[in-house]
Amino acid sequence: MRLVDEFGRVLDAEFEVEATSDGVDIVLYSRSGKPRSGQGRNTEYFVVLERLLGTLADIGAMIRIITVDSTVALQMPLRKRTIPLPYPLPLSKDTDPAALRIRITEQQRTVASKVADGRPGGNKHKRIRISVDLTGTGVLATDLPFLLKAEATAFSLASVGRRYIKARQNPSVRPADVFTFDTSTQERALAAHAGVQNGLAEFLRQHDLEARSPSPHEPDFDIAWMADGVVVVGEVKSLAGTEPVQQLRL
Repeated sequence: MRLVDEFGRVLDAEFEVEATSDGVDIVLYSRSGKPRSGQGRNTEYFVVLERLLGTLADIGAMIRIITVDSTVALQMPLRKRTIPLPYPLPLSKDTDPAALRIRITEQQRTVASKVADGRPGGNKHKRIRISVDLTGTGVLATDLPFLLKAEATAFSLASVGRRYIKARQNPSVRPADVFTFDTSTQERALAAHAGVQNGLAEFLRQHDLEARSPSPHEPDFDIAWMADGVVVVGEVKSLAGTEPVQQLRL
C-alpha cells in the first residue's frame, strides 16, 4: 500500500497492513538508494512513517512493540530486533508524530546492524514492523487503510496474506477422528505436509522471497509468495499413507 497526500500525489514508500487478534501490524518497507539519483526506493520513508504515526495518534491507538523486520533481523531473537523504546506506547492527539518518528528512526540504527552498540552510524530507514493495539479505539483493522487514505499497490504482497506462520510438524488427531481414520496414518500425513510446507518457506527465504500465510478474510491456501511481479499460491499435497493418484487429482 501507499499513502496519498492532500494533493492526490502517491507518496513513495510502500507498507503493509496485517490484521491481528486485537489490532494490526504495519510493516513499512526499507528505503534504499539516493532519492536524487532517480534510482531510490521508498524515498519518502520518513514522511510516510510520520503520517502513519499521526493517524494512529488521532484514533488513540497504542503501539505494543516496534521491531526491525529485515531478513537478517528475523533470524535473531525478538529482544535483539526490538527498537529500544518504553513500550507500550499509548498515542493520543497530544502525541507529536514528528518527534516520535525521529525517536524511532534514530533508535533503529544499531538494531540488527553490523555497527556496534554505542557507535555512530547505521541505517535509520530499515524495514520495520509496528504492532498496534486498536482495542478501545472503535476502529477495525479493515477500517485503517481508509483512515490512512491509502491505496493498494499493484502486485503488492500487502494484498496477499500475512507473514508466514510455520506449520506444526508434530500434529495430533482430534478425538472425534479416532473412529473414522487411522490416527497414526493421518498424523504421518499431516507431519509430511507440514514438513514440505516449512521446507518450501525456508527455500523461499534463502532465495530472498517472502513466504506468506492466509489472512483471516482470505481463502485457506497453504503458502504464497511473489516473484518478478507475479503472485504465486502453493498447495502442498503429501503422499504419506494416501492414494497417490487421488492426491495428484486433488
